[in-house]
Amino acid sequence: MKKAGPKKNIVAKVFSIISMVILALCVTLLLYTTISYSKNGMVTFFNHSFHVIQTGSMEPEIKVGDVVVVKKVPYSEIQIGDDILFKCEDSSQPVYGRYIVHRVVDFTETEGVYITKGIHNPVNDKVPSKAEGKVVEINPPWSGFISFLTNWRSVIFVVGIGGIIIFTIFQIGAVVSNATKLKSEKDKEKLKNDEKLKEQLKQEVLNEMNEEDKKQKKKSKDLPDKET
Repeated sequence: MKKAGPKKNIVAKVFSIISMVILALCVTLLLYTTISYSKNGMVTFFNHSFHVIQTGSMEPEIKVGDVVVVKKVPYSEIQIGDDILFKCEDSSQPVYGRYIVHRVVDFTETEGVYITKGIHNPVNDKVPSKAEGKVVEINPPWSGFISFLTNWRSVIFVVGIGGIIIFTIFQIGAVVSNATKLKSEKDKEKLKNDEKLKEQLKQEVLNEMNEEDKKQKKKSKDLPDKET
């Protein structure tokens, strides 16, 4: 019983620390996702962002529902024929103000701004496009997961629920830790009381033995007087 108590306490403490770390990571991810999306309209991790294609302007090479991985690169690395991500500035288009992917067909005099065209579209985009990054991969193996994560509301919901679950687990861990500690203290108190009881019984036995010894000595002392 003495050995089990400390082990349980150590496990409970480790569990609490892990729960706190996971909770902190969830909160950090939630804040980062929310701030990043509110500032940039997309979430970027290590210069990479992930986008689900919403229109058919790049078919047949990039279809509706495909996931593209966009990397933020120096403008010098973008060449004619590359597919870039940009925010549509043409107010006559239904995708105005949204991020879309089109192909670079020519340069402009302004660095980082290009003439673009959707593969499926008959003409070039009317407004030059400012590149936010270059498409480096289409439909990676984890595209289903990425498709889910690109919906920032889903991310916030999942991270929020995850945070609540982790917080709940942490609270359960704290309760278990307190219960273990209380049980350990009760066990110690019980053991202490048992030791007291043993000591008391031992003392009583010693007292009885002393009394018996005194009686025997008295008898042996009185015996010669009777014979005389």
